[in-house]
Parts: sequence; structure tokens; C-alpha cells
Amino acid sequence: MCFSASASFAASAILGVVGVSTIKKAKKNNELLLAAVPFVFAIQQFIEGWLWVSMGKNATVVVILTCLFLFFALFWWPAYIPVVCYFLEKDKGRKNVLLVFSIFGVALGLYLYGNFLWNFSPAILVNKCVFYSNPLSWPLNAVLCSLYAVVTVGALVMSSKKAVNLFGLLAGFLAALCLWVYLKNFVSVWCFFASLVSVVLYLHFKRKKR
Repeated sequence: MCFSASASFAASAILGVVGVSTIKKAKKNNELLLAAVPFVFAIQQFIEGWLWVSMGKNATVVVILTCLFLFFALFWWPAYIPVVCYFLEKDKGRKNVLLVFSIFGVALGLYLYGNFLWNFSPAILVNKCVFYSNPLSWPLNAVLCSLYAVVTVGALVMSSKKAVNLFGLLAGFLAALCLWVYLKNFVSVWCFFASLVSVVLYLHFKRKKR
């Protein structure tokens, strides 16, 4: 995560094992999208660990890894999470709303990542943490952050699946906590904690298999 390379690599290793186990427990195609979440977080945390050890050594690698990390943070999650919830949902009313969320999530993700690329700045260290200059970073854009929360946390909470709701509520609580404590490093820190709470998805599939 933003505090050290070892923390990111440790999280990546744990989530990699958990992610593979979760995917193996998914029985239906629409469940695979949800089961893949911890594994994708593992990839993202590995990228940030690699970014940590590359800072001050290889500027080109830092640029590439900054782009990769923020691809997941700014585009992938707001685009992917509502789609996952949409395909899992069976209630027609909720499904229609989640379809709107999915379309909006893709549009928001494209805007956020496009804005970052247009105003590109590589990751740097601020207060001994990784800082990514992007549309959600300091000075914080309240409107964009609110929209981001709606399409990610909101989609999870709207799902009729209890495990998905729990993941959403935990991620939402941690987002609020990170905004309060780590405002400037919000993107990095929240991605780390959200990745850890994705373990509840493994517990969901483990219980379901039983």
C-alpha cells in the first residue's frame, strides 16, 4: 500500500491466494465476475509494491506503473463493480437501476482516467506515502468523489446479495475513514483497505459451497 513496498507485496500475495481460491469456488459464469475481485486487487497491490521499489531508480518504470495503478483505481473499479452487480442481480427493478449505474460507471471511469492521462504526473512520495495526482486527489473534487462512491459503493449496497452488501458497506466506511485521515493519499490508501475487505467475498463463496 502507500506506506511500504512490503505491505503492498504482502497484501498482493495474500489476495492472490485468496483470489484463486475464490475463483475456484464460483460455480456460475456470472459469479466468476464477483469471485475475480480479490485477484484483481492482488494485481493492483503488486503494481503499487513494484512502484515503491522503482521510485528514485527508474523514472520510466514509475511512469508505466503509475498509469497501470490508476487504470484500476480510476477506470476499472467504477466500470467493473456496477457490471458485476448487474449480472448477479435477479430482481428486475434493481437490475434496471444497476444497468444505469453500469453505463454511468464506464463513462465516469473513462473521464477520470482520460483526465489523468491528459494532465499526467507520475506518482511521488508525500508524507512518506504514495501520492497520485489525479481527479480524485488533493485538492479533492467533492463532486467526482461523490459520483465515484455512488457507482462503486452504491452499486454494491444496492445488490440483493448480502455478502456484496457487506463488502460495499465496509468499503464505504473505509472510504470515509481514509478521507478523514489520509486525504492527500486517499486513492492509494482506500484501494489497499478495500482490497483487504474483499476477503469477505471468499468467505461468501466458501459458505455457499458448503
